[in-house]
Amino acid sequence: MKSTTKAPQSVPKPDPKACLDYYVKPIFNQSKQLRGRDRELQILQSRFRRLMDNGEAIDAHQPLGDSDAENNAQDADRKVPPEFNSAADDDTSECSTELFKHSDSLQGDSLIKDSDSISSTDPKSQTKIKQPKPAPHLRHSIKQTSDISIQYESTLLCQAPHTRECIFLYGPQGMGKRSLARHALENLAKERGGWFLTGEFERDYFGKGGGRSRRRSNSEGGNKRGVRFSDEKSDDDDALSTSSGIPLSGLIGVCKEICAKLLELRRAESAANTSASEKRSRRSSVTFNMSHLFHDTVEKFMQSLSMEERQLLVKSLGLPVLRPIFGMDNSEVYYEAKIDNVVHHKKKLQYAFQKFISVICQLHGPLVICFNNFQYAEEASLDLVESVLFDREIGKLMIVGCVQLSDQSDTTHKSLPLSDRMSRKIHAKIDQWKDKDNRLFGLNVTEVELNSLSLDSTQQIVMDMLSLDQDGTSTEQMLVNMLSRKDNITSLAELCYEYSHGNTYFLQRFMEILHKKKLLYMDNRSGKWTWELYDVTSMISSSSVVDVILGESANKLPKQAKSLLLLATCMGSTYIDEDMLFRIWSKFERKSRANVDVQSQFRLFINESLYRKVLVKIEHPFDATHRAYHWAHESMIKALSGHVDSTNIASLRYEIGSTLEYCMGEEADSLVVAKLINSGGNALLGSLDSKKRVKWAEKNLMAAKKAVLMSAFDAAAQYAEAGIEYMPSSRRWKEHCKLMLELSSILGEVAGALGNSRLMERWCEEIICRNELHTSDKIRAYMTLIANLAADDHRKAVSLCLSILKKLDCTFNRDAVTRDTEAFTSCIEETRVLKKEEFLAKIEELGRMDDREKIECIKLLCKQCQFYVRQSKPAFTMAISRAARWTYHYGLSADSPVMFAYLGLAYVMKQEFRVGAMNAEAAISLLSKTSNQAVKVKANYIIWYKVMPWSRHVRDSSRPLLAAYNFGLQSGDIESAMKCIFGKLTIDLISGRSLVLIEQTCRAVVPQMEHAGVFEIASLTRVLWQTVLNLIGDDDSVEDITVLNGKAFSETDFAQDPGATTGFGPYIKKYLDAFKSYLYLFIGEYAKGAELALERGNDFIETIPGSALGLTDLVSRGLPLIIESRTSKKKYAKSLNDVKQRSKAWSNKGVCSMIHLELLLAAEQAALEGNRDAASNSYKKGMTFASRSGFAQDVALINYRYASFLRSNNMSNKEAEYHLENARTSYEGWGYRSNIRVDGTDSAVIGSSLKSLNKIKHTIVKKVSA
Repeated sequence: MKSTTKAPQSVPKPDPKACLDYYVKPIFNQSKQLRGRDRELQILQSRFRRLMDNGEAIDAHQPLGDSDAENNAQDADRKVPPEFNSAADDDTSECSTELFKHSDSLQGDSLIKDSDSISSTDPKSQTKIKQPKPAPHLRHSIKQTSDISIQYESTLLCQAPHTRECIFLYGPQGMGKRSLARHALENLAKERGGWFLTGEFERDYFGKGGGRSRRRSNSEGGNKRGVRFSDEKSDDDDALSTSSGIPLSGLIGVCKEICAKLLELRRAESAANTSASEKRSRRSSVTFNMSHLFHDTVEKFMQSLSMEERQLLVKSLGLPVLRPIFGMDNSEVYYEAKIDNVVHHKKKLQYAFQKFISVICQLHGPLVICFNNFQYAEEASLDLVESVLFDREIGKLMIVGCVQLSDQSDTTHKSLPLSDRMSRKIHAKIDQWKDKDNRLFGLNVTEVELNSLSLDSTQQIVMDMLSLDQDGTSTEQMLVNMLSRKDNITSLAELCYEYSHGNTYFLQRFMEILHKKKLLYMDNRSGKWTWELYDVTSMISSSSVVDVILGESANKLPKQAKSLLLLATCMGSTYIDEDMLFRIWSKFERKSRANVDVQSQFRLFINESLYRKVLVKIEHPFDATHRAYHWAHESMIKALSGHVDSTNIASLRYEIGSTLEYCMGEEADSLVVAKLINSGGNALLGSLDSKKRVKWAEKNLMAAKKAVLMSAFDAAAQYAEAGIEYMPSSRRWKEHCKLMLELSSILGEVAGALGNSRLMERWCEEIICRNELHTSDKIRAYMTLIANLAADDHRKAVSLCLSILKKLDCTFNRDAVTRDTEAFTSCIEETRVLKKEEFLAKIEELGRMDDREKIECIKLLCKQCQFYVRQSKPAFTMAISRAARWTYHYGLSADSPVMFAYLGLAYVMKQEFRVGAMNAEAAISLLSKTSNQAVKVKANYIIWYKVMPWSRHVRDSSRPLLAAYNFGLQSGDIESAMKCIFGKLTIDLISGRSLVLIEQTCRAVVPQMEHAGVFEIASLTRVLWQTVLNLIGDDDSVEDITVLNGKAFSETDFAQDPGATTGFGPYIKKYLDAFKSYLYLFIGEYAKGAELALERGNDFIETIPGSALGLTDLVSRGLPLIIESRTSKKKYAKSLNDVKQRSKAWSNKGVCSMIHLELLLAAEQAALEGNRDAASNSYKKGMTFASRSGFAQDVALINYRYASFLRSNNMSNKEAEYHLENARTSYEGWGYRSNIRVDGTDSAVIGSSLKSLNKIKHTIVKKVSA
């Protein structure tokens, strides 16, 4: 049956070739709205508008500051405070405190709201849209402060989180997910001056492997420890159902596009400068040049990223083109990656990548990144994307993930074309992102499912392709014309819909095939479209649309072209590099046929593949001469490789890998070569000679190291396993000890990082039990075991440390301990008489430690100190004494700054505060000469939180701790970084910083801590946070101000938790009691404070040595004890006497931050004894010292206590009123909003909320004058 329809009369008759060119173009072009995707377009565009509406309200990042003046002084470019000497030469990034705000309204789109989960199905588009419900809040959720005083408003406005959008587009392959994202967002981004970038995650289609239980034994020298090559598979493995993601492939693609755009800016800038120079040569005039974006970007990168971070990004991403963008010379490119801790290295890479994207967003945002095939993203890529999404300092960023579903997937279960394990991992990661409260992180996640096109949408697209809606007539006339042709066009549309199943790719290819077969053509004489429905039906009656497409594409290629493309499929990736493919093809062709023009044939076959739509050309971002391709559809890979046996595929991949190694040498990517040669390793292992085996083992070692550098630990484990398998099992340790040590160490480290303790212990034990190795060679394996044990059981880690030290001849027998003790004591005596400059000069004179065993011993002793400091004071002193004696005897090592910091802490524990401070100064001096950020963060935390506050003003520690936090982020030591932030918050609290700003900082950092998995530090910070909330009265859920039950922390739940008595629980309990004592001190609950003081005693000071919170411990215990002694002197006498003696000792030892508190205790004691003159004198001195030192809360407390003293002794009501007003003013400046109580015989409330200051003043005057 022949059906015809007349071409529109208002349009010139096109010739067939022009018509073909028209509809061969992608359906989703920029000139037309996507048919059947109106709702999805609205969603994407509304999310972009929301991103811009929320992002434009924020002009700059605000650092963690102590006041408005400090915030203005601190640089938004993440620089270390200048007064911190050891950090002066490093580029670090400031953490920002933000008040999290979120607007649930959608600009221009009311289809989806974040507060609802809508599943709406459009009868035309058949599209299901899912928007996740907001995740339930953390147990202690955050409530916005509505009555914050005016002086904090400007600060809080700058602390709002930057907003990021993440959208996932689900649908089978060929649904046009990437085209939809580009059509919806590219122009919007350009209109706002931003960039639209794309990246594609790739997988190795033949990188398969099944369960280990099904693996076969290898041939001679085979596998004895469970390692496995990629060609060993179980029965349920399939080449296309189990995938191996290529590390960082999608992110590298995005970075290439960024480089291309920046280099284009450089070329534009160079052209502008040249033009300006020519104009100036012709006439002496000033030319205004706006082309400075490239140099601005380079300068910003150099400010934000340290040299080590820039080198790490260049090396990890494998992009030398980043060198000029980072302002690096060729001499600065070399980066020797020395990775001591793979987990810290992973965090270091994430932090560097965060800053890289942050700079791009700041200078070139809004940034829209579209990732195709997001389901193939491996764990390293997912973690990097996650680090960017949850970085609250990054704004104007939208990430679109196109997730391919299986063709059989339904709308309820989003089935991915992956193994079950990989599918679960991808879904779990996306669910984790959805469950995060966007008010805490500024992240909004949206999911959109693209189902098959409806029949109506298919008909509209067919009409578009045939230009049947281009009449140029009125709307009414167009409808009449469409109705007149309805039967004809509907029959064709129904046929297309039936065989394309609503898939846009299949629909486009199906129409092209009809045209090529002359089943759909335009009659130039009559100007009518004509199609043969009967012939079309006959052609596809017994075939699927995939078979029809393959029959006109891959199956029609010449035999040699198929051979060429088979080599391309064996390379595994969707990305095909032409130069690499040509080298492989020429090598294979010359083997089979001589005197062949390989280059001409190669070009002919490539062009044929492009014409047949088997391959699609890729434009290289910054190199027009570089040619690359990708597969038009996965079905092409199946068609070309499906008839080849898996064993032959594995052998062919091995040959390809060998060819690349032979042809390209060092130019060949070690990951690619190792992946290919490992494919056929099991089948060919027995036929390889010893030399070849060692060569491939070395190649796998190179690949494993590169994978570790990229934080692709799964891939690193596979390469290390394969490298070990290549080594002959009988003599591999004897003949190739160094190679085996490297491979085994990497395998143990990455197994531990992946949480596979069994595999980690197996390979560490393999190293430890080798008699061929010296003990110092086994340190790397020992350290891996210690790190794994420390996460679960510190005692086992300590025991292992002691056994290693014993093997290194570092024993702790009686004579050795005696020598250590004598050296420790003599150091105290010698340091007391030295001046600071003399002591530092003495340290500078020490040489460098050369003995490798001693260096490792110092490292282990410092590790022991870390364990012992919370467990055993004698053991801690013993370990640090040995480290100090060896340092003075053998010289300095890389860990000497940490050692001197711990030594300073040991002297603080002995109440030798000045000696401890001098050792801390020595550590600071040594830190200025090291670039090891991991050492910096550990040493600075001890120095500025546990040593220096006891001899210097406590507020001096705030900024160095903030700088140490940045060192921790740069080194990847997130736990130490978070310790520094907790230390800073504690310092801020006891030094009188604004409670409101402290609360805002806690609100910002606690989610970071919990997201990073540092739950112990997060719990301590929550206790501090709830203490602050009780003080400022900004927690409506608090029923009893004396109990820490509220939004941030629940004391009741903690007491009922079984973990409160085990593990880290007792440590949290000690801090909880200390903070409660501090709370009782200011809210006037002296009876409860005294009872808690009797219960606690000196437990906090002795078991948590050096903590800056201990500075307030004496007054928070002593003041309630003195006050309650009026009623029961005998009960509190012993505890009070201990407090007085310790307070006096601290004052004599030079604890300057305690002077005003000691005067307060002396005043209260004199008042208790009835010595009014001495009490008044001490009160006044205490107020003076506290005021000059900036302790706002202590100024208020002393004024308040002095007013109470005057009132209770009927001395001067006017003066009492004056001091009460001073107390009220100081408390107001501090942020304390709870009631102030004056104790005495007539205990009454004289203070109230800050909301009504006049009422406060009236009440104070009335009660004092009564």
